[in-house]
Amino acid sequence: MFGTNKITKQNLTKRELVIKSIFYTIQGEGPFAGTPAIFIRFSGCCLACKFCDTDFDGFSYKDEVARILDIVQDTVKINNNHVRLVVLTGGEPLLQRVGLLINALVTSGFDVQIETSGSVWYQGVSLAKETYKDRLTIVTSPKTPVITQGAEKYTDYWKYVVSTSDQLEDGLPLHPPLQGKGAAGSNTRHFLYHPPSHTPSNKIFVQPCDEQVVIQNKLNVALATEIAMKFGYRLSLQQHKILGLD
Repeated sequence: MFGTNKITKQNLTKRELVIKSIFYTIQGEGPFAGTPAIFIRFSGCCLACKFCDTDFDGFSYKDEVARILDIVQDTVKINNNHVRLVVLTGGEPLLQRVGLLINALVTSGFDVQIETSGSVWYQGVSLAKETYKDRLTIVTSPKTPVITQGAEKYTDYWKYVVSTSDQLEDGLPLHPPLQGKGAAGSNTRHFLYHPPSHTPSNKIFVQPCDEQVVIQNKLNVALATEIAMKFGYRLSLQQHKILGLD
């Protein structure tokens, strides 16, 4: 957390998935903000971002797809039989082989959202996106100067965290939020990756950074609001935190 986490490398050799937690909540960010959802938080991340306040180290589940699907379905039954959205998040979910899980979830009637930094990718995600199209939504929040070709091609929405301490260009942070060198080939001296120039402004979200200080957070909210209104981006306010949810 806050840039102190261990850096985890992508490992696609194992069929089992290493997961920190599976829980029912409100999706607080991005295109599905306000939607009840089952979250699958994967363990590990290939980056170390200074503002990250998510605990993704360690694991609660180490199981293959069939067992994870059972846990998701049981969670839905316990809480709300109408929940249809499952969010794959982290850490970084694309460090692991999530393609089979996406297939199992969609064929079981769920819609799936992936939250990724775009720093890693693999062909199974591309195949899933081409197969399921709108049933699989990919939200990329770049943290590095360069992202993968897969993320560039298949991302549906982009998300950027903004703070009054940032240098901005077109309303988006100019520099990566990494603590030192957080991933191979990325360096904080280089500019943060920005979406392709043809990207519609309503496909880009700006989210105020939660710096754990009330006054600073208010300034960040004001900045994100101003940016959204000036550039036509969409404002993301982390509804789950406002509601006191995970």
